[in-house]
Amino acid sequence: MKHKLFIILLLIFADKLYAQNHENTNKQQLVGIDLFQLPATTLSFKYQFATNPKLSINSNIGFTVNYANSADLIGYWTSLNFTDDANALYNKEIENGAFVNLGVQYNFRNNYEKNHFYIGLYQTNSYIHEIGQQGNDTGSGIVYENVEHWKYLIGIASNVGYHFRTKKRLQLDFGIQFSKRFNDNGQLYGHENYIPGLGFNAYNEGNSIYHLIYFNIHYLLKKEQK
Repeated sequence: MKHKLFIILLLIFADKLYAQNHENTNKQQLVGIDLFQLPATTLSFKYQFATNPKLSINSNIGFTVNYANSADLIGYWTSLNFTDDANALYNKEIENGAFVNLGVQYNFRNNYEKNHFYIGLYQTNSYIHEIGQQGNDTGSGIVYENVEHWKYLIGIASNVGYHFRTKKRLQLDFGIQFSKRFNDNGQLYGHENYIPGLGFNAYNEGNSIYHLIYFNIHYLLKKEQK
């Protein structure tokens, strides 16, 4: 119920923000990709539509291809107690996923030419595919069975970062995102360390918070100013 209310409020706010197009023709569109997610075998694409310098509507779409075989140094360095998997009896073989995050961003600037800090709020959607072997302790030894499932996870995220311009159309931003799942953690075999679109977690227990450090490179698609 809480996540449904959050989504409704977010959509209402985004709709009012988008409606400003009819009154404000000072608009900007950016597309980008997160470079820090590439070693995690994840392609994370960004799209930003700004109706004025202070407010923008953001979308983040991407997918992960077998995170089990990734070289995720960012996740390792930023999780002090990082383990291969929080479920010690689960041997992961394949771990894929896709995600769509939608939200709004407030920019601390008065025009598009300024470097600036920003904060954002998002509704997250992750679709995960897990294949592996789950061990069961029978008392006389560990017996493994093959397991596989697809799971849809929904949550919220907030981020803070710094955006700066390099050339006329090339722009960069660096920041950190914190995310919270609404779904029960017991739905997943392993995966407690990483969920596409949400981020990393050293060891997931109940209400743990996921975090994600990102570095995006953006290209200015369109700018209208009348």
